[in-house]
Amino acid sequence: MLLLFAVGQSVLIGDFLKYGRGQHTEAFEYIASLSDGESITLGSNKDALSKVMISYYESTRPNSRTLEYVEAYEAAMVSPEWLFMVRRECPGAKPM
Repeated sequence: MLLLFAVGQSVLIGDFLKYGRGQHTEAFEYIASLSDGESITLGSNKDALSKVMISYYESTRPNSRTLEYVEAYEAAMVSPEWLFMVRRECPGAKPM
């Protein structure tokens, strides 16, 4: 039984080693390539989670343009240019 569990987990671990954890760097570079201006505004339906993620990846990006997070985008005076939607499940989503 333990051997079966280990074999099953090796597939998941292999995907993790191959694709990483969500390909966030590539996503931010894609967003930057389609955005105009000095800064890129981003919003989300989960402020606490997304602010931490965006803050981390902003510090690792080589690009000089800044990422600005718009908290509570639904009530904000300024609409963000990009919106991240955090969901528990993504039916049909597969690693690229």
